[in-house]
Amino acid sequence: MDQRNAPEPPDLAALAERLTAELRAQGVAGNTAYDQANQRLINESIDPISVAGLVLTLSRAPEAEHDEVVRRYVAAHLRGKPTIETWAEAREKVLPRIRPEIEQACWGLRSGLEGWALPSMPTGPVTEHLRVQFVWEVEDAFATVHADDVERWGVTLDELQDAASANLGHRTPSPAQWMGNESAPGVFRSSWADGFDATRVLFAGGLGLPAEGPLVAIAPNDSTLLLADSSNESAVFHLGLTVQRLVQETKQMVWLWPLLLDGDVRRHWLPEESSAAFAPMSVCAAIHAQLAYQEHGALLQRALDAENAGIRVGLVGMAQSPLGSAVTVAVWEEGTPVALGHADLVQFRRGETVLGMAPWAKVEEVLGDALEAIPGYPARYRVTDFPEDWQLTQMELFGG
Repeated sequence: MDQRNAPEPPDLAALAERLTAELRAQGVAGNTAYDQANQRLINESIDPISVAGLVLTLSRAPEAEHDEVVRRYVAAHLRGKPTIETWAEAREKVLPRIRPEIEQACWGLRSGLEGWALPSMPTGPVTEHLRVQFVWEVEDAFATVHADDVERWGVTLDELQDAASANLGHRTPSPAQWMGNESAPGVFRSSWADGFDATRVLFAGGLGLPAEGPLVAIAPNDSTLLLADSSNESAVFHLGLTVQRLVQETKQMVWLWPLLLDGDVRRHWLPEESSAAFAPMSVCAAIHAQLAYQEHGALLQRALDAENAGIRVGLVGMAQSPLGSAVTVAVWEEGTPVALGHADLVQFRRGETVLGMAPWAKVEEVLGDALEAIPGYPARYRVTDFPEDWQLTQMELFGG
């Protein structure tokens, strides 16, 4: 990716340290960990604090006010979780918020490692990679709806989601305003910038963007929703390039796997391989998968080591062809049992020697039940024995 004209990306790790120092200054005890994949701070005594969210807040304030912005940002999270006693009051305040599935998966592993109590939060599936949770606004921050809130209100998940979606609809001006870009024809960017831009795909029909085909959406961050007409090859091509540039600049991700908004159906999608748009869009999807597997893999390895499980978590990366298209690659090294990520290709290694790669479907065909599914997200499989040479031959390895 060409970064010659890109602005200096925000140093999220340094900003996390600044927030951690402010937490201590405001009396927060205990260990505070930086969840790099989801750009947030985790401390058992408070709700997670979004580091990426502070980037957006700081970007709207003069530099002279940044110290005060950081102080207020932390203070908003330390007021304690407020309580809404009745559904009559909550019905007017709850809002939906789309979160990547990997966020919950990493949070669950980290809570187990750190011995934190993980609050139960009502959520609803959107796709296999996305889910919706619920919040309500408290001055300059948002409180997360927990299961005990829903129980106290006496409502179902469907009733909660209907009310939250209606409230977000009321916050969405009609007709919607979309920003175009001469350097990316056919790509439209949301203008709300209120932290709920990505979530508005929940009511795709109300986005007010005319298109001949279903819209395709990607959200580099909560306040940026990018759309293109999936039937417009050039627009989808430029959408992929735009997303890659933004990710390089901001180092943020809500979801990069392209999402097709087809009526009431939302599904992850890639153009046909023969399309010029396939290459840049496949890169977006591969980046999403790689980042998810990397952060989760590090936490899973810690959890397995703590249990003396004797299992190594295999790496999942991405590879690009000379024409620019990308695939995910799971690495399987000979030796101890491996938790193998589900990728487009599997690369087999014996010591320092790369034996070659095979498509996942071929590996599955040859090994069958030897691939033991590990419950949870993202998809991984426990494999005990490295394939025999005859099995590798049946896989028709290439690229060795």
